[in-house]
Amino acid sequence: MASSLPHKNYERLLKAFKLVKISRPDLKLVLIGSRDYGHEAIRGKISELGLEEDIIFLGWLPYEDIPLVYSAAGLFVFPSLHEGFGIPVLEAMASGVPVVCSCIEPLDEVAGDAALFVDPLSVESIAHGMLRVLEDPALRKRLAAEGLKRSAGFSWERTALQTFQAISGAISRPGA
Repeated sequence: MASSLPHKNYERLLKAFKLVKISRPDLKLVLIGSRDYGHEAIRGKISELGLEEDIIFLGWLPYEDIPLVYSAAGLFVFPSLHEGFGIPVLEAMASGVPVVCSCIEPLDEVAGDAALFVDPLSVESIAHGMLRVLEDPALRKRLAAEGLKRSAGFSWERTALQTFQAISGAISRPGA
């Protein structure tokens, strides 16, 4: 669920998925997002790794269709190298999907205890995190439940209210 830009870390995700396929040959990896800069490099890496039959590219989807894709997923993996916020993590959590994501700021703050964190620079860490969630029903259930709770604490209305309160507080200070 992302653009094809290099910081989204598709190369390591694909390599990790190849490792996961050793234990779980039945899995498919679904990629959603624009086919922009970097898309051809991703396609090349898929071919190089022999994953052509295991990757499903959905491309760009209307926003209202995205929850359907999330809800059909057994796992959401977000191994980004850097993010401004990480909305896809919250979207997946709000859909009841267990999340594996990078142990980077701000994802650690966004996801809290509701995700399994991995080192985005380590293919093995990403693969291990994926397998751990896929093979542990109790962990999968806990992450899904915690994700639903966590995502409920984020909304555009709450963000607008907090922004308004911060601006009001700054304006009302003496000397402002």
